[in-house]
Amino acid sequence: MVRLFRDRCRREGAFQVCFEIVPDLLITAGREHMDTLFRDIIYSLRGLARNPGFALMTLATLALGIGANTAIFSVVKNVLLDPLPYREPGQLVELYEKRPKQGRIRNVVSVPDYLDWKDQSTVFEDMAAASGGSFNLAGPEGSEFVFATYATTNYFHVFGVTPQLGRDFLPEEAGQGHDHVVILDHGFWKSRFGADPKIVGQTIQLTGESYTVIGILPEGSSLMREKSAIWKPMVISSSPPRGAHFLDVYARMKPGVSLAQARAEMDAIGARLEREYANENTGHGVNVFMLEDEIVGSVRPALLVLLAAVGLVLLVGCANVANLYLVRTSQRRREISIRRALGSGTMRMVRQLLTESVLMSLVGGAAGVALAYGGVRALVAANPGNLPRISEIQIDGRVLLFSLAISVFTGLLFALAPAVYSTRANLVEALKEGGRGGTDSRSRARIRSFLVVGEIALALVLVVGAGLMLQSFERLTAINPGFDSSHVLAVDIALSGQRYSKAADRVALFREYLSRVRALPGVISAGATNALPLAGRDAGSNFLIEGKPPLPYSQQPNARFRVVSTGYFETMRIPLRAGRLISSSDAEQTPHVAVVNSTFERLFFPDGGAVGKRIILSGEKEPREIVGIVADVKHYALDGEVRPEMYFPFPQEPGGSLSVVLRTTGSPEKLAAAAHDRLAEIDKALPVVATRTMDEVLSRSVAQPRLYSVLIGIFSAFALVLAAVGIYGVMSFVVGQRTHEMGVRMALGARAGAVQSMVLKEGLLLAGIGVAIGLVGAFALTRLLGKLLYDIAPNDPLTLAGSSMVLVAVAAAACYVPARRATQVDPIVALRCE
Repeated sequence: MVRLFRDRCRREGAFQVCFEIVPDLLITAGREHMDTLFRDIIYSLRGLARNPGFALMTLATLALGIGANTAIFSVVKNVLLDPLPYREPGQLVELYEKRPKQGRIRNVVSVPDYLDWKDQSTVFEDMAAASGGSFNLAGPEGSEFVFATYATTNYFHVFGVTPQLGRDFLPEEAGQGHDHVVILDHGFWKSRFGADPKIVGQTIQLTGESYTVIGILPEGSSLMREKSAIWKPMVISSSPPRGAHFLDVYARMKPGVSLAQARAEMDAIGARLEREYANENTGHGVNVFMLEDEIVGSVRPALLVLLAAVGLVLLVGCANVANLYLVRTSQRRREISIRRALGSGTMRMVRQLLTESVLMSLVGGAAGVALAYGGVRALVAANPGNLPRISEIQIDGRVLLFSLAISVFTGLLFALAPAVYSTRANLVEALKEGGRGGTDSRSRARIRSFLVVGEIALALVLVVGAGLMLQSFERLTAINPGFDSSHVLAVDIALSGQRYSKAADRVALFREYLSRVRALPGVISAGATNALPLAGRDAGSNFLIEGKPPLPYSQQPNARFRVVSTGYFETMRIPLRAGRLISSSDAEQTPHVAVVNSTFERLFFPDGGAVGKRIILSGEKEPREIVGIVADVKHYALDGEVRPEMYFPFPQEPGGSLSVVLRTTGSPEKLAAAAHDRLAEIDKALPVVATRTMDEVLSRSVAQPRLYSVLIGIFSAFALVLAAVGIYGVMSFVVGQRTHEMGVRMALGARAGAVQSMVLKEGLLLAGIGVAIGLVGAFALTRLLGKLLYDIAPNDPLTLAGSSMVLVAVAAAACYVPARRATQVDPIVALRCE
């Protein structure tokens, strides 16, 4: 070829050869390769059509393996790998107040601390703050409750977000009287206003007041506050109290500034403020965390574990399909040998086999993408509890490229061993076999055995992980939350605006509403609270114990507090430990009282006797008498620490937002419409914020661990089935290959039980080796589950032993059918096979 090319160059000139003849040769060669590839594809399809059982089993295995990997990768990509939808997100940080002595490292911030941080820091380009709120949006069909965010006017500038339509806040709009402007979230703009661009510049009625819409955010930009539909400028009073903490603070670091530098400077600022405001800031500091870690850090370990688990499933599937291809290649030895004898080169045969495997893998990958698409849609619709960036999860172009790459890689991976094996076949021996069934070579048997051992080892790792996760979830859900969630409906109501600006009006409305819902048929009792257990709301206050020496604010004990109405404890069935509960006699003008939980008494009155003692809340002058002790309630998480808590009567602390709880005799959902109607009878302009059962609240609090447990359980079950199919297939093939040998044994007097035992021992030996290797892998890999487990060790011996027994039992069951078949061999028929 080289000599021909050189001679032609001499005759016709190098220029003409390079620019005229070489392209023609390349095009001709390309056409020849395409024709060959097309013939290989047609040949592969015909071969698969003659063996539909093999094709369907292979496609199903690949579709499930590739589909699961595609679905989990789409979640990992969108949640962990994709950058946040902000300008230079690697420079964004979130700042908190920290109180190490109280074990609090992520506390919300007071306005004076935020202003001091902003003025004194030099490592940040800018710093912004925000706080949650709500509005009642007036519409033609009544009012609609919407979540809102009160943000400093530089908030979007810090994040590098520019409104898609309209403009950003102006600095002067942070002043009282100039703040009646709002920016709408993109999703809310589409759902509520039909994506009408003309809404910009118009006024909307929010809680009885007019606000001008000045802008629309781009899609996905409200990531930090996903519930917010409306953004309003924050008005900061001239002298806010340093003890009131309610701000979330974000900042953008200057280029070249590291997180360590930012932390060092904020530590210095925190120490300076601690000296300057000793009464309020003693023991307080500043924590700085990367914004990306704050958004996705809590789910990163779980998602990586799921990605590893689904990768193991794909490897098990590849081993299974490789075994199927080995068997199929063994059955095609004569065909392959004849083609090689007629002149087909080794690489030509390898290419044919690889074409068939990659074709199968691509078809399986296409089916897997369809499965992944449905799975991702189901995941987004289910919205499993606080999974960040869930609205961004989708099957996009990069996920499809990943699926294509993994399909091709999978096709090459599982076809590698069969392709190598086919090229090493002895032509003479293969042609001599003719129609006879010969015994398999030791090398081929070792390959199949190796694949089965690998399948069992990988499956054991998954089964151990699933066992740990399921036990952890079972123990988590077995925790007593401190209340009875069954047959309880919660109706969230928020009062705002001038109509309910007076405390007496708020008290009167909720008293009337409670009176009406208590009269509903099927309602046993009703009460209300400003913070449902496990619903994510929180508030706290420092306090002093009357009779003990006064302490500076920063050294005072702190407890979380709830506001409750009469009937709340009875409705939630929170047990009374001592004293009495909140009663109707605890009215606006009567002495203020409090009910505390058992942890409160244990921490602050270790000798008991808290009932009758009096406490003075920070900022108050009149003491509150502790009139009762109730059982601890899991307000934050089932596996979370119980904090000291105080419960105050609603008439004495009349806020604007309450969750009314109804205990019913039947299904609580059936009373939702009636509960809404009773509120409309009092005030048609008041919308219901949300309605849910307490069972739903409890279930949602464990939605993430449930999802992880279910997914790993499904993956392990799939791997277990594939391992069983793999060992069954190998043992069936062994029995088929050794039919003559078994016939001879039985003709010479071997009992059926001995033959059956021989086959079982061979299969169980492979299972035992796989289990031993799998235990080593489980010891190493289950440590990754440590952060996801509750009340169980990653290397729990009972789980390891139980999982091993499950694998051995599955392997024994898979071996039984081939072993049983071996005992039914007719010696005369077997001897005739030779």
